[in-house]
Amino acid sequence: MAVRNWPSQVTWAQFKKVDSTPVGHTTDAHIEAVYTNPPGKQFQPVKVGKHFKLTKVNLVLKLVPAETWVVKGKPNKALLNHEQGHWDILGLIAREYHKELKKLRASSLKQLRARVTKLEARMQAKAKKINSGTGGYDTDTDHGKKKAQQLKWDALIAACKKTGKDLPEK
Repeated sequence: MAVRNWPSQVTWAQFKKVDSTPVGHTTDAHIEAVYTNPPGKQFQPVKVGKHFKLTKVNLVLKLVPAETWVVKGKPNKALLNHEQGHWDILGLIAREYHKELKKLRASSLKQLRARVTKLEARMQAKAKKINSGTGGYDTDTDHGKKKAQQLKWDALIAACKKTGKDLPEK
């Protein structure tokens, strides 16, 4: 399995209920998630012929409960669908990261570590750009308020999940 805990559906039960939108936010809900190695299961570099590669490449996608919230009285189906889109975008990024980690090859451990670091930075930048950058998910959909744009993103995300293709960078 490339990414544990995903694909999966998010529910309002996973969101902390808050009285008002926290300082620095302008929306009625926020989902925060991370993908990491499972505890105690770090990637293992091995030498194969003249090159090093990674084994035990496992990722877990999980919510950050303290930073996943919804304003009381605001939960609705459309908003949950929008937050599901954020969860799925990060799941797709994690799947792409997993795939790319498995392909990495280097002539030294130092070079392999550098390539992992560079790949991780690229994936984080891609996630940020797709989720909230200019032309990204939140911008295009106005946080799910633009129904036609939300439907386009829903279709793109569903197609990527089904076909195994990576999300395109906008």
